[in-house]
Amino acid sequence: MTRTVGHAFDTVYGGIRFDTFLLDDAPVWVACEIGHLLDYADRGSRLCTLVRTDWRDDFAEGTEFHVLAGVRLAAFKEVFPPDFEGVDRRASKLLVLTRSGLERVLLKSDKPERVPLRKFIERNVFLRLALDAATIAGPATGAEPPRVTDPVAVLPTRDARLADELLLKRCIFRSSFLRDTIRVLHALGMTDDTARAAYEVRAAEIALDEELPDLRPVANERWFTANSIARETGMSPAVVSRVISALGIRGAPGLSREVVTVTSDDEKTVRSFVYNARARDLILAACGATPPERAA
Repeated sequence: MTRTVGHAFDTVYGGIRFDTFLLDDAPVWVACEIGHLLDYADRGSRLCTLVRTDWRDDFAEGTEFHVLAGVRLAAFKEVFPPDFEGVDRRASKLLVLTRSGLERVLLKSDKPERVPLRKFIERNVFLRLALDAATIAGPATGAEPPRVTDPVAVLPTRDARLADELLLKRCIFRSSFLRDTIRVLHALGMTDDTARAAYEVRAAEIALDEELPDLRPVANERWFTANSIARETGMSPAVVSRVISALGIRGAPGLSREVVTVTSDDEKTVRSFVYNARARDLILAACGATPPERAA
């Protein structure tokens, strides 16, 4: 199958250049270039090995990455800039990451550079791609727009770019401010777990500019973390966690549900469980404690 290829633009991060290419008009990135930015061994080649071995369950060829060889690779090499040094031009195979593959690498990697690099790419690469796509798409008249070989030549005016960037930064600021505020209030005990979950979802809706009804907590239903239950019992969270395991209610439908949070320091994704009032009563009973509202 013939694939159209092209070079979109290059970007410099931390003094290191990396390139955004096009494969069938979709953006792709040379994996070893991204690996080099993340400081993987062999000038980034170690990342290619991880994608094909340790991380293979999370990376599907054709979805998260493509392996170019033969005629496809030869065509791809034709669009390399003259000063491109991201890969040995004599290589017989080349692994490139799609956008979903790049995002997944930046989430799975344990390299310290992954968080600042992800933020840089979101603001300087993904945003530019979105602006390019909006410009290249042209009016919705049904006629196919002419193929653009140099996206830089058709970038929006400076005022339009600044307006779009301001709107994006405003969404990021509002979302971050809401998340930080609710975390402080929750840490001070001024709001419960359900309210925090609701505001976390709202922050995500602001950032994504779309509704997420399936993620919103059920109205009028309180949910408790293992730590908050531990505070009620006076026991350590580790002891309460063992009680929960013994009861077999972690992950049990109708008693608990899984939640995903992002830590504020290094933005790592953390999966945990919260428990409804019925589960909390079972845990307290097993710990020999009485719910405060019933003790009264």
